[in-house]
Amino acid sequence: MSPAQGGILAAEQVDPVHQVAWLLGLAADGHLTLGGAEHAPTLRRPHPGAGADDPVTREVLRYMFSGRAEITLGQYDSSFETGWHALARHLRQWQADSGLWDPAAVRLARRARPVGIAATVLGLLAGAVGAALGAGRHAAGGPLLVAGVIIFGVGLALWRRGWELHRRTSEGSAQLLRVEAFRRCLADPSAIPDTEPLDDDQVRLCTA
Repeated sequence: MSPAQGGILAAEQVDPVHQVAWLLGLAADGHLTLGGAEHAPTLRRPHPGAGADDPVTREVLRYMFSGRAEITLGQYDSSFETGWHALARHLRQWQADSGLWDPAAVRLARRARPVGIAATVLGLLAGAVGAALGAGRHAAGGPLLVAGVIIFGVGLALWRRGWELHRRTSEGSAQLLRVEAFRRCLADPSAIPDTEPLDDDQVRLCTA
């Protein structure tokens, strides 16, 4: 797996750090060079046709560079932003098509947010009506208030934590174990004394 894909597998979503990892992976492969100052880093394409065999890389770099040989970051750049959004879209598409998540669980998690919001609102309304009826000594006030609190709690959980319904396939779980083991090895190589030291090229790729 690429650094970006491994990060997405662990986080279960596409974050900006995974897009950065994608760019660093290209740099490790020699398709980009990094330079410039800390406050204004630059991206340069050593060869205009770099990554031309990969349609995703070709499309994203075409958007980002827009005919230029170098990009200076740290300031707004409409072409880079277009490529950045295209990259996020491609990474999300990879996540959907990877087969590492159970599609039924993904659909369930996608529905959880709107259902949770609706249930949260309904619970608030039911609780408010129940409290008002209870204040008037109506017999239905107490049960309605309790039901409203329960519905509100369930709805809030679905709204805020529905993403936890995602479930990896057996292959996804196996890949995650490899990614996590690799991350721990990078964090503390001394924990695995028999591991061969990484050369410079491997270090650049691994630390992406």
